[in-house]
Amino acid sequence: MFSIFNLLKKKKLNFSLIREKKILNFDPTLNLDYLNNSIFTYQYNQIYAFYAFKALILLSFNFFLNKKIKLKDLYFKQICSRVNPHVAIGNEIRQEIFKLKKFFPNVLSICFQMSLYRSEHRSLSKKRLNGKKVDYFLTYDSWHSSFFSFLDAKFIEVGSVKSNSILKKEQDLKYDILFISQFRDNGYMDPINYYYLSSTLMQSNSYYVFKLISEYAKKSSKKLAVSLASNRKDKKNKINKQNEIKFFKSINNNFHFDNFDGHEMASKANLIISLDSTLSIELLYKGFKVLIINPTSFFGKVHIFENKQSDGFCWVNDSSKEKIFSKIDNLLSISIKQFDENLKNEKIKKFYEERNFTLTKIINNHLKSI
Repeated sequence: MFSIFNLLKKKKLNFSLIREKKILNFDPTLNLDYLNNSIFTYQYNQIYAFYAFKALILLSFNFFLNKKIKLKDLYFKQICSRVNPHVAIGNEIRQEIFKLKKFFPNVLSICFQMSLYRSEHRSLSKKRLNGKKVDYFLTYDSWHSSFFSFLDAKFIEVGSVKSNSILKKEQDLKYDILFISQFRDNGYMDPINYYYLSSTLMQSNSYYVFKLISEYAKKSSKKLAVSLASNRKDKKNKINKQNEIKFFKSINNNFHFDNFDGHEMASKANLIISLDSTLSIELLYKGFKVLIINPTSFFGKVHIFENKQSDGFCWVNDSSKEKIFSKIDNLLSISIKQFDENLKNEKIKKFYEERNFTLTKIINNHLKSI
């Protein structure tokens, strides 16, 4: 049950008044500065005190009128009404964009795909989102447009909106190999027990793959770095950085890390190695050399590899050390140009729009029409 106590839990009170803005952004980790427009970004770690108080008063009135309405919905409507946007942007994970479309159907609603999906996820996703409506749904690719076809929306394939908003920086290479961490605090256990008794399969995979990569780096005298999950904007205050570092040091004490996110660190690495994560596909689409390792492929594959052989030039659906080492050797030795040629030969299309050209065009055209 939603209550004022849930609302205040682990959140800061914000006593400022909200001003009208043309765009309402429901994802505080999404950079929209390039839109050059007035934007209100909804902060989930804050409670807008004045509007929470108004929601409580309205809840009392509705109670006496015997109208059933949730406090969180009243609060949400107060915030959105005050912003009074022409356009709203959000993702399918948090789902506020669908709620806005329900309460404010005249606002142009744009949903962007936040996470990577497999075929096995479709029934659960349909259960979560079936019947939802938005004006536009910006997906990674045509496969995902088909995956979400049960939604009432116009689909456009643009790659990752979040990744598109982060400019790719050309930097001198600092690391031979960058491993993308998928550490989560709730999966951390004693290092020995962790491998056998992890609460999540993903955590066990992380342990196993990083252990192999560490062995390879030591054997080949390669500089190894880890992109910490705790540096991601959407994971800050959710993952304890010290626990994450402790976990990786329990496997190998000889690796580098810093305070940058995966996109920033990827620009400094010759090769990025990841489990089949959302970030791995974002970096692949963005033009980085990426090796995707899925040691437990019997649970399914990333969709771009579904109809391909189990092992390819930049993916391994196996736990074999020999196969993984062979892939690393090859990918470290080839250029970005050769890597891209291999992608084309495999008919893997990269979806990347620098600064979200399509999203910007949709918004600007709509604002001009008002």
